[in-house]
Amino acid sequence: VLWRRGEEKAKYEWLHNSWSQVNVSADELKETLSRLLSANEVLSGEATIEHLVDEHASSIFVRIANKMIEISEILRDNITKDELIPAASLVVTVGVILAGGYLMSYLVKLEEENVQKTLGAKGLKVDRKGKVVPELKIHELRAETYNGMIRLLKPGCRTIVLIVDRESKDKLVAKFYKHAWPFRRNKTLMFGFMYIEKGLSWYKKILNLTLPEPRDIKINPKNCIGTVLSLNGHRRYFCMYHAKHPEATRRPGYYTSSGAFMGFDSENDSSDAEDIERAKPAVAPVLDSPDHLPIFEDQLLDGLQNWMDRLFEGSTYRYHVNYWPEFPISPSTWNTK
Repeated sequence: VLWRRGEEKAKYEWLHNSWSQVNVSADELKETLSRLLSANEVLSGEATIEHLVDEHASSIFVRIANKMIEISEILRDNITKDELIPAASLVVTVGVILAGGYLMSYLVKLEEENVQKTLGAKGLKVDRKGKVVPELKIHELRAETYNGMIRLLKPGCRTIVLIVDRESKDKLVAKFYKHAWPFRRNKTLMFGFMYIEKGLSWYKKILNLTLPEPRDIKINPKNCIGTVLSLNGHRRYFCMYHAKHPEATRRPGYYTSSGAFMGFDSENDSSDAEDIERAKPAVAPVLDSPDHLPIFEDQLLDGLQNWMDRLFEGSTYRYHVNYWPEFPISPSTWNTK
């Protein structure tokens, strides 16, 4: 007698007599069943049933195929052509919508890549929110770009130029880029750099134009490295930054007359005081530190950020020129890095 108690458990009990045609076996079976049907009686034995595998059962692929055939037969017997056509059109419509959505997303992705490439060529990029973020470009000041960067500037626009040489260009321009990055959204500013080997004669000319009387200025090109010029092409003036210039450090007690710095004269023109755009100009003295400590290349632009803040406040000294001199044309054999 077996009693299944679960998938893997079973209760059982053996009959004492073997089954035969006599009434003894039948009577014993009836007595045992009557006893087990009472609430207090249970089967004496217990066994664990192992997992049984039907070796003659069909494989899963055969069962799937048979199920599909069965479904097709049911549909063929119960569904007419008038009912099949709307269902098929619905399935096709859903498929076309899904395919169209995928195609549209793919085309939008291609369009975004093209827009980013186009904006990247113009110095712009798009952030995650879809807003256009301008990238900062540092242009080289040379004869070909001189008119666009200085002479033909619109009113209110300025060009900030860093003076470098071929050896210091990579290091100084990278640091100059970091200082100029906060002003990348300002449409009135243009940033650039100039090789002193190319523009030394032009640099001498604009310095000479700021003097009351022209004279020969002897300039060591190495001392010009790290100088930053803010040039206003329309108003014809420029401001200057250098690590040893007093506007860059502002240390008290180390000031001399402005004529000691790169040939500048300390006398102010009376007409400059009437310049409405300038805010209370002060005499531009020069820093003459008594310790004469050298300034290393990586320290040349340490004070540039503070100087730029004063530049936009209008408190830096302005050197006016009557005209912008021609920029020298570099020989074709001059190679830049």
